[in-house]
Amino acid sequence: ASGNIPSRIYMLNAHVGFFSNSFYLNKTTNSGFNWTTISGENGFQDIYFADSLTGWKSNGDMKKTTDGGLSWISQNLPVTSNVGISKFTNVNNDTIFGVGGEIFYPGNGSRGIIYKTTNGGINWGYQLPDTSFNIGIYYHIGSINKLNVWCYFNFTGVHTTIGGDTTYYPTSVTQISGTTPSDYKLFQNYPNPFNP
Repeated sequence: ASGNIPSRIYMLNAHVGFFSNSFYLNKTTNSGFNWTTISGENGFQDIYFADSLTGWKSNGDMKKTTDGGLSWISQNLPVTSNVGISKFTNVNNDTIFGVGGEIFYPGNGSRGIIYKTTNGGINWGYQLPDTSFNIGIYYHIGSINKLNVWCYFNFTGVHTTIGGDTTYYPTSVTQISGTTPSDYKLFQNYPNPFNP
């Protein structure tokens, strides 16, 4: 991919891999001899493939592929933040933890968000570790299993041995009816509540 200088490289195996810079996502299937730009996709800050078809990438957003990286589907994160997910750790094909977002509390400053999914990204929840360290954002994350996870900002961080803090999953809004009334009627209310 001429003119594209990689800032990150991820090799799935000896033949298939990806590289990105700020604006492009590129894929090779022949050990890097040739690279193809994935149309409409920006780069990644973090990327992981569970197998040759299923993978995730983050670049402030979170996307998933099920066709080897040819197309990517945005995943809905539960908290609107100025950063979103920058780094993540894939515990298994279902459980993923991510960091990079923050929530601002007036008077108390920012608190770092830890994102979590237990179904491969279909639903994402979030955790707000209540610490005395006042960590405004986490930039690094690692895990050895779904219970032991570390999240850090420089030399300060949190570690869990039980899968983290309470995970909040936003509830969805269900539309009762899509029908719009064609007109309205006002009937006499009896007895009249305004009559003394």
